[in-house]
Amino acid sequence: GKWNSKEFFRFAVSILPLLLVIFLYVIVGLHFLVSLALGVVVALFNLPEAGDSPLLSRVSSTGIHRAKTMLFPGIRLQLALAVAGVMLFKELLAVSGLINGFALNLVNMGIPMWLLLLVMPFIIGLATGSHEAAVAIAIPIFVPLLSPDIYLAGIGLTFIAASIGYMLSPLHLCVILTREYYNARFAQIYRYILPVTMIMLATGLIVAVLRGV
Repeated sequence: GKWNSKEFFRFAVSILPLLLVIFLYVIVGLHFLVSLALGVVVALFNLPEAGDSPLLSRVSSTGIHRAKTMLFPGIRLQLALAVAGVMLFKELLAVSGLINGFALNLVNMGIPMWLLLLVMPFIIGLATGSHEAAVAIAIPIFVPLLSPDIYLAGIGLTFIAASIGYMLSPLHLCVILTREYYNARFAQIYRYILPVTMIMLATGLIVAVLRGV
């Protein structure tokens, strides 16, 4: 179509809140939550409604209207408490060292390596709802036990198992947000997640077996 500088300018202004968050967080180094909050504030007042009233009046009325119709309805105490509870639970698991001790006990029991690489990261991901926590705990435990010929396959299986546990975890923040915000049931959510995780599991196991893990 024909170039329209006015529409392009409007588009550029419309994504200004997003660009501001990226700039403040990545370039300036501001804390992400602070950057996000400032971006939300800009989004509330960005592109005010057209009209004959003074600009300041239109900007303020637009911000108030957006806050009432978009921001405040999305604030839920139950959701905030759920997120805070998940974060607290993850920190308690990390501080207690319970998972590390459990993993070391399994290693000492002589369980096959491929099973350990599959089960432990999965359990950690499921218990914490965090892919990073599962990998950070499992990798230091199992890496020294992997021989060079199965190293990459073992690491890959660890990542896959951690990802599956993280995706299926009821403590996964994305699952919590989806369930609470859209009033969805776990059965409805997992109906879409399970096929993907089964494909991931099958792929990881096939590669691990072929590589001799």
